Amino acid sequence: MASRVLLIDDDARLPELLQSYMGQNGVTLAHAPDGPKGLAMLEQGA
Repeated sequence: MASRVLLIDDDARLPELLQSYMGQNGVTLAHAPDGPKGLAMLEQGA
């Protein structure tokens, strides 16, 4: 079973770094720059 992570953070470079590491380990990373957008993505099943 693949893992998915929703990262809510306003740092633009952090998701790139995490995705490069996590992707090698079978984890899919979605990124939202703030709380409201993160909650919207969570509701949509991102």
